[in-house]
Amino acid sequence: MKKAIIYLFFGVFFSSTTLAQSDGVAKYLKPSIDGYIHLYFDQQYFLVNQDCPYKSFTRVIKYDKEKGGYNSFFTDYDAQNQPALTGTYKNGKKEGLFKQFYPTGIVKMDCTFKNNLPVGKWNYYYPSGNIWIKIEMINNEIHILDFWDEKGNQKVKDGRGFFKLVTETFEYNELGFTGLLCEGRIKDGKPIGIWSNSLVYPKGAPELIGNELFGETGFERSNYSYPERTPENVSLLKILPNANFVNADILQYKSCTIDDIKGFNVYLQNYLNNNLPMIWTFGDVPDTFKCIVKVNEKGQSTDVLLGGEISEKFGNSLKFSLERVPFWIPSYKDGNTIEDEFEITFSKVVDDTDSLSFGYPIIKRKNGN
Repeated sequence: MKKAIIYLFFGVFFSSTTLAQSDGVAKYLKPSIDGYIHLYFDQQYFLVNQDCPYKSFTRVIKYDKEKGGYNSFFTDYDAQNQPALTGTYKNGKKEGLFKQFYPTGIVKMDCTFKNNLPVGKWNYYYPSGNIWIKIEMINNEIHILDFWDEKGNQKVKDGRGFFKLVTETFEYNELGFTGLLCEGRIKDGKPIGIWSNSLVYPKGAPELIGNELFGETGFERSNYSYPERTPENVSLLKILPNANFVNADILQYKSCTIDDIKGFNVYLQNYLNNNLPMIWTFGDVPDTFKCIVKVNEKGQSTDVLLGGEISEKFGNSLKFSLERVPFWIPSYKDGNTIEDEFEITFSKVVDDTDSLSFGYPIIKRKNGN
């Protein structure tokens, strides 16, 4: 059984930069002086083009074309041209001290890497500059040493106490939550006993979605009502603040559309695969096919128009599900939401067992952004 709390966190840091050699990256960088380049990222550190309105960070760094990796000290600047992150890469790997900053210039987090792996003690700070969380990496595992609430009360001391953390969510969800709240006891620096996980909304109280059980040896099982059908051997807890900057290592890029940036394409893909598992038995389907969804200014679909390349039974099932998508991100024009037509290109993918599913949908808006 996987102890996902620890290993999901470290899995991001262990990722290599092999994808950085993709030819498609070239259009997302700008040469600078002395061998440096500029790279542009959105809020989650996915590449975007320089003129994208969703651009959040500009990285100034040297890049080794031959070996395919970052190779210098670097600074990430935010939209106000203030330092947001500093650190060093050697031969494509994170090395030494990394520092994150709030827009005010106050340190947000300081941490250390060795040969691309997190090591030693890490410190997190509140916007006021007061200490928030202290952790230590021991044998490639996270140990929470100390934790203070916003009022300065120490809740975890020397690896023992009660821990509470809200992490921001970025991807689109139909429920409208903006964060996840996890709460539970810490013993010897690790979660112990029953932990709760709740959805956090802009207004109102958090909504409990599940609990997880931790024993002396780590994660044992979970019980979730959301997302539906979450296996009991999967942990969804996030016990550290987001470290989105590690996404910059893989140089994965997004098109500059609100659907890509907000993750609506991924949501729609998962929505259809969850709701239409048997649709592929309804006749032959081409590798790609299109439809038009008309969406009003409130984000509700008003009509679904299908092409003639799919069977009637397949089309009726697809239309039925698309009509029941709870909310579409409405188009904007001149600062206002408008009615629009979304041309959606669907694809089918085949896995190793020859099972079919929906691939990543491409959404093009006719009149707005």
